[in-house]
Amino acid sequence: MKTDILNLVELQKLDREISSVLKNAFEVEKKSKEKTLLRKLNGMRKTRLDLVQTLDTLIAKRYEKLRGHKGESTAVVPVIKGICQGCFIGVSTATYAEIQRKDVAATCDHCGRFIYYSEFSAS
Repeated sequence: MKTDILNLVELQKLDREISSVLKNAFEVEKKSKEKTLLRKLNGMRKTRLDLVQTLDTLIAKRYEKLRGHKGESTAVVPVIKGICQGCFIGVSTATYAEIQRKDVAATCDHCGRFIYYSEFSAS
């Protein structure tokens, strides 16, 4: 079973892809009789809904709120060398230790974004 933070990262990637498809879909669809992009978009929306339903309700609501306030691509960010990649301020030692467990949907003490640790962070 995936943890909430992994689902949030996956959800954010999917949201970015949906936005990208939306930007191009309607122009292409106008010029073509083929409805491939719209079918793909509908499939992506269903996948997104399924993914949101795997999250705790409070986490999902907070993600949507952050997504609206911070922009689609910055609701979930990594911490690299102890620095939040959303606000570029160091996270507390306790928070850094918490995210290293990888099973916690932690937030930055400064900007409120969801943060996660990755192997890249350790280098």
